[in-house]
Amino acid sequence: MTTNLFQSIPSWTQILLLPVLAAVLFLLKRIFFSSLKKWAKKTESQWDDFILQSVDLPVNLLILAGLLAFLQRVVLLPTRWEGFFHLSAKLTGIVALALFLQKISGVRLGWNNWL
Repeated sequence: MTTNLFQSIPSWTQILLLPVLAAVLFLLKRIFFSSLKKWAKKTESQWDDFILQSVDLPVNLLILAGLLAFLQRVVLLPTRWEGFFHLSAKLTGIVALALFLQKISGVRLGWNNWL
């Protein structure tokens, strides 16, 4: 069982912290990516535009994986749920890497159109 880093804070407050943290992380990602995209448009090469486009969704998934790991680590969860959140965080990271590699390689899968 992992130790709760915020033991003095009630559990319901810890759970409310998660959507606030998610909003902040996604906002920071959006600001960072918009400035990178502006920079990429100024360059002559297309590879930087392609990389930014390819990494956009995987970064969202990595943020989600980090939030799942944060939830498992910080919020006091029942013991049987800890393994689920730990595995979910790892699988989300693996899917993010696979999506990035798939987009970079240019492989087209049947479900790629809705990503």
